[in-house]
Amino acid sequence: MVVKATKSLKGRISPRKKKTGGLPMVIRKPAIANGRPRKSAREKRADAKTKKKRIFNSTTAKADYDKKKKQHEIFTLAIAFCDHHGVKAKKCLSSNPEWAEFISVQQLKDRLNGKVTFNADGIIHQRKDQSLLTPIEEASLVKWIQDCNTARNAKSRYEIGLKIREILKARYIQNKKGGCNHVEFNEVSKKVYLGSMPSEKFFTGFFGRHPELSLQVQAKLETKRASMTNEDMVDEHFNGVNGMIAELKDAGIMDENDRILDPRRKR
Repeated sequence: MVVKATKSLKGRISPRKKKTGGLPMVIRKPAIANGRPRKSAREKRADAKTKKKRIFNSTTAKADYDKKKKQHEIFTLAIAFCDHHGVKAKKCLSSNPEWAEFISVQQLKDRLNGKVTFNADGIIHQRKDQSLLTPIEEASLVKWIQDCNTARNAKSRYEIGLKIREILKARYIQNKKGGCNHVEFNEVSKKVYLGSMPSEKFFTGFFGRHPELSLQVQAKLETKRASMTNEDMVDEHFNGVNGMIAELKDAGIMDENDRILDPRRKR
C-alpha cells in the first residue's frame, strides 16, 4: 500500500525510513497555526515571565502611588500642625506617632526648611538644587586654579574658598542689575556668601569631578580617593607611560602581548 501526502495531512513529511515499513512519518507540526507563527517552548516561557513582570510592575506602581499619596496627605497635615502649634519636626511626630509610620523626622525637616518643595495639589516632592556654584561658575574656578598652578602659585583650600566667595559676590551684583542672567541663591551658596567657608563635602566632590587639579597643601585621603575614581585617572594609572603595565613589562613579569608570565612554568 502506498500512502501519499495530501493537504489534509498536517505537518512536514519525511522520507521513508527502514523501520517504518515504507510509510511516511510526520516529524513536526507546521510553523504556522491559525494564521499566526507557532511559538517555541522558550518563547512561551519568556512571554509568561514578561506577563508576570508586567503585572508585578503595575501592582508595585499602584502601591507606590498609594504610598506617596498617603505620605503627601500626612506631610500636609504635619506642616499645618507645626505652623499652628509652633513646634519642630521631632515634637510634631512624637505628638502624632501614627504619622511616624509613613514619614521620618528628617523628611519633615527638609519640607519645613524648604529644601524639598511640593505642590499642594499634586504628590510630586522635588528636592531643591543645593549646589554651591553653577556649571559656568565652576568652570571659571577651575580655570583660575589651573592658571595659578601654571604660574607656580598653587592655592590652598582657604584661598579657593575666598575665590568662591568673590564669584558669589559677582553673582549677587549681576542679580542686582537684573536681566536674563539672574541666578537665585540657595541655602548653601547663601551661607558661603555671608561668610562661611565651603564644606568638606563640596571640596571632595569638586576634586572628584576635576582630578587634574592640585593644591598647595597636601589633600586629605578622602579627596585623593575621589580624584582617583575618575576614568581618565584610572586609565593613566594602568596605561600611562610610567603606568603599572609599563612597570610590569620592564620587570619581565608581563610579555609584549600583555600576558602575565608564570615563573613556575618553563618557557
